[in-house]
Order: sequence, then C-alpha cells, then structure tokens
Amino acid sequence: MAVITISREYGSRGAAIGAGVAEALGWRYVDDDLVFLVAQRAGLSDEYVRAYDQEGFSRLRAFVHDCVDALESLAPPPFGETVGTADQIKLPVDLTRFYSARYLHLAKQMIRTLAARGHVVIMGRGAQVVLKEAPRVLHVRIVAPLPTRIHRVAQEEGLSEREAARRIRRRDRAVARYLRHFYGVDWADPILYDLTLNTAALGEQKAVRLILNAAPVEDDLCTTLGTGRAERGPLGKARGFAPTR
Repeated sequence: MAVITISREYGSRGAAIGAGVAEALGWRYVDDDLVFLVAQRAGLSDEYVRAYDQEGFSRLRAFVHDCVDALESLAPPPFGETVGTADQIKLPVDLTRFYSARYLHLAKQMIRTLAARGHVVIMGRGAQVVLKEAPRVLHVRIVAPLPTRIHRVAQEEGLSEREAARRIRRRDRAVARYLRHFYGVDWADPILYDLTLNTAALGEQKAVRLILNAAPVEDDLCTTLGTGRAERGPLGKARGFAPTR
C-alpha cells in the first residue's frame, strides 16, 4: 500500500497539485471518480449520489433524500398480497435504498479498496479519516490565504471577486459540513494531516516536489541515499524532479 490523500481549500490549486503528483509518480488520481464508483456499486445514477457528495454537501438536502426514500419504502403491499404471519413480517424500511448511512458505507468501502490496491492519490471525501491508521499513507492539506484564492478563482473562472468569494465560501462550508456530518471531525484540524502546504508562498511546482519528497514508497522498490543515485519512487521514477504540470 502506498497512498496519498489530499484535502484542499477551494482556489488553493490543490486539484492541480494532486493530479501533478499522481502524474509524476505514475499513480492513479481519484477525485470525482469516487462518486461514479459509489453510484456504480449502488446501481444508481451519479447525479443522485451527488446529493451526498462533499462538493455541494447539504445536511438538509441529504435528509430530504433520506426521507423520500424511507417514505417510498413504506408503501403498502399490492392489494391481495399477504405480508405473512406476525413472525414473518419484515421491517418496512427497504435497506437497499440509498440512505446517508449507505453512502458513507460505500464511500469508505471504495476508499479502502483503492488504498489496498495502492499507488493512488485520493482527493477529499474524508480519505484522511478513513485511512488515518493505515500504513504508508501520506495525508496532505493544501491551503492559501483567502485573498489569494479569491483572485485566482476570479481570474480562472471569469468571475467578479465578490462572486468568487461567495463561491469559495460556499464550497468550503460544504466540505466542512461533509466532514463534520459523516466523520465528526473538524476539516481544518492539523492533527488529520502529515503535511500542510500554503500555495501562495510555494506555488504549484514546489508544492508537488515537496509532496513527492514525502511520498510513501514501497521498501523493496527504494534505493537508499548515499549510493550516488537519485532516490527513486515506487515505479522506479526519480523523485525530486520538476513535474510537467
């Protein structure tokens, strides 16, 4: 197992950094893919599952979805169909329906499956909590001052700075709610992370290099320093070089 989890503030360029790290290491990069994996496992559309995802998470919206599913599962049997004796009557709630608890179970399952396969960079979705005790996992948080993020988002997304600030706050609040609702943790708690990087001071390429230097590696695929050769990553690629992104 060799895994990197990344949690980023909106506008910190954490997504680009995560993708750059994955590209440099030759690892898989998982962001929105996790939503598709959960939806596929549940047999539902990804749009339905997104009601529970971190990007726009709302406890009220998730609660409404849960209530609708629960009410639908309480529908009486068709006319003339017996429900059996008192001992045979089943609970009225259909546990195959997609409740918040099922989303959490499937999301954790997918994160652990990806981690077990190794060589993956996982973006968000509480992976830093799910894999907290797992070996050879690096937990990274990417941040930047709010004014820096406002300026970036306004430029990159063609927004006014006022609208950019509104979008940043809305997205960051959603992620914080997601972590608090599903995992009971404070998103900004420094104890959740091994490495926190401020991209206002570092920039993307330096941030990628710092993560590569700290990346977990498989022992049998590493060379030791002092041999006159570069330390190498899990796929035999030299570490510490400038990435392409």
